[in-house]
Amino acid sequence: MSNLNEIPVFISSDTAIIASNNIIPGSVSIESAIQLKYPTTIQGSRLLIDYQGIEDSLLVKFRTFTIDFRSSQAVFDSLKITRDERVIPIETDFRQETIRDRLLISSNKLEYTGSFSRGVSFGNTQDVVLNSNFNLQMRGDLGNGLFLRAAISDENIPIQPEGNTQVLQEFDKVFMEVKKDNTTIIAGDYELPRPDSYFINYYKKLKGISASNSHDINKKWKVYNKGSFAISRGKFRRQQLTVTDGNQGPYKLQGQDGELFLQILSGTEKVFADGILLKRGETEDYIVDYNRGEIRFTPNRIITANLRIIVEFEYAVQSYLRSLYATETKIESENLTFGINFYNEQDSKSLSSNIQLDSTDLANLRSEGDNDIFRNGIFDPNPESINNIILYKRDSNGNLIYSPEDSTDVFGAVFSNFGAGLGDYEIDTEAGANGRVYKYVGANNGSYLPKIPLVAPEKKQIASFNVNYNIGDSTNLYLETVISNNDKNRFSSIGNDDNTGLGLFAKINDVRPLNVNQDITLESLFSYEFTQKDF
Repeated sequence: MSNLNEIPVFISSDTAIIASNNIIPGSVSIESAIQLKYPTTIQGSRLLIDYQGIEDSLLVKFRTFTIDFRSSQAVFDSLKITRDERVIPIETDFRQETIRDRLLISSNKLEYTGSFSRGVSFGNTQDVVLNSNFNLQMRGDLGNGLFLRAAISDENIPIQPEGNTQVLQEFDKVFMEVKKDNTTIIAGDYELPRPDSYFINYYKKLKGISASNSHDINKKWKVYNKGSFAISRGKFRRQQLTVTDGNQGPYKLQGQDGELFLQILSGTEKVFADGILLKRGETEDYIVDYNRGEIRFTPNRIITANLRIIVEFEYAVQSYLRSLYATETKIESENLTFGINFYNEQDSKSLSSNIQLDSTDLANLRSEGDNDIFRNGIFDPNPESINNIILYKRDSNGNLIYSPEDSTDVFGAVFSNFGAGLGDYEIDTEAGANGRVYKYVGANNGSYLPKIPLVAPEKKQIASFNVNYNIGDSTNLYLETVISNNDKNRFSSIGNDDNTGLGLFAKINDVRPLNVNQDITLESLFSYEFTQKDF
């Protein structure tokens, strides 16, 4: 009897994997991402892997004995042996032992696997670096009806999984899930899927806590509740790609405000081609580079200019701390279900270290409401750093001209990309400067302007109520009403009259057989949707 263990390992030095029981010799196999061979040594429950000088991702498989040979067994308790010459009957107590080792978790039904490694790396272009990796997975019964599932990691891997397979192996997911009866609590990294709602549509990767519970009210009715509170890791974006004939990519994904350098949250993307959901993977439809924010299509999906490509994704934002809480309630019987959903996502008004706003910027944010707000990108250079920045002078019309030779009446400038035909400047590729130089090309003939967009904290709220009723065996009625609140600038109350909006959706679906065998059916569908312009 043995247990099969499969452990993913990122190896950058000699690595030791510690199993729960002794490892069976001859059962070890290693799958390398770059097809290297790795010598191994088994020392009881420890598996030593020799580093081959190249960082690699491994999948280590081995079997362990179900019996712990490291524990001692005895017919009777040796502590009861004494030097007293009295006759002492030797007995064996077959009752269950009640005194257990003082462990944090005392359960023989808890399974855990993981790896721990320490190493030193050095080279002729780097200093000595101490590497330490810890990875632990646990699952099992804690007793008293408590079940645990957890993944704990002490690795700081600066990259995300590659989007070239359908199933992603994430290194940075740390969570703990405890379940008892019909109640489940998750703390750490988790996913928040879409609720049963027509209007509310999201899929979030979060870091926080979530709790769910279901119970019977009586013999006919039962209720399900779920609540989540977390720090949102990203911002949602829906982008239509501009594609060309025969160009499989890569195509650049952009942020909500035109950001070009994005880090896409792995696994959050959905790609549609003419309304059809595509699959990720080398052998499927597309591949996505999460760290570069790029998508490339495989030969299985030939790209043409007439193809309508929509990409929905979440990307990391670093402007304001964004919190999220959501609740979901369902009360259902055999034929009738009521649903109540609420979702709130908002930026904190407190400034983070990644965004710098002075008193003038804050005053502009408070006075401009929901309008686009910009800071002047032209500034007077600091005399101490004048040799380290690109310098410009103004011409007779007030436009900026690159002026590397002058040191008086010069300016520094920060440019932003507003899109083709929305700016007055373009990048000057012939300037030959040590840095990016912009040249004036005429009003609305370029893509850049010497302006800096100011990002305001946002708030999005949506609440819905729905009813799902089965009328007999053939007809289903679904109704949902919803209200939304979208505040584009939490610093200002100006323009808040267009924040809220209402929506309504109704659907009647009827399916009836047309013959006795019921292999031919007639389906009738009626639906109605209404949304206000501010929804």
